[in-house]
Amino acid sequence: MKDKNPNWIGFENCRKADKFKEQQPDKYKQLLTRLEELQDCRNQIAELRHWETETLFEIHQLAPPYEATYGGIGKVTVNKSKSKKWDNENIFNVLLARARDARRINKETGEVLESEGQAVRRVIEECAGISYWRMGSLKEYGIDPDEYHEITNAKNAVRIQN
Repeated sequence: MKDKNPNWIGFENCRKADKFKEQQPDKYKQLLTRLEELQDCRNQIAELRHWETETLFEIHQLAPPYEATYGGIGKVTVNKSKSKKWDNENIFNVLLARARDARRINKETGEVLESEGQAVRRVIEECAGISYWRMGSLKEYGIDPDEYHEITNAKNAVRIQN
């Protein structure tokens, strides 16, 4: 059975949703209401982001000073943020080549203080900020990701695909 919601035209419930609707009709109705609210909220956020983008453009068109204090507003810095697209393939190749030559060596005795692999790791850690690990890839190498992380923060999430 289709629900008569204009935002969901063309969508039908799957079996799990129909089962939820059948077993808990009140919660099902509440859920639909909350999902509509969530979509409305996200649409309003998108509209606000569009408004913000237009306002930022207009401010930049006025060419104000880079940094100034405005009464009633406060200190304002006007600049452009820049996105960078890295040539990861080439930078890895250059970095690995340089890292092999960057092994720590005792200058007096000539003793090599770290292996080539340790030097590569050190140089990569110095030059790259790794903020996440790929769970599937770790598993492919026989590494259980659950043994190497702790959850420090959890937040509720709902993804709607349409």
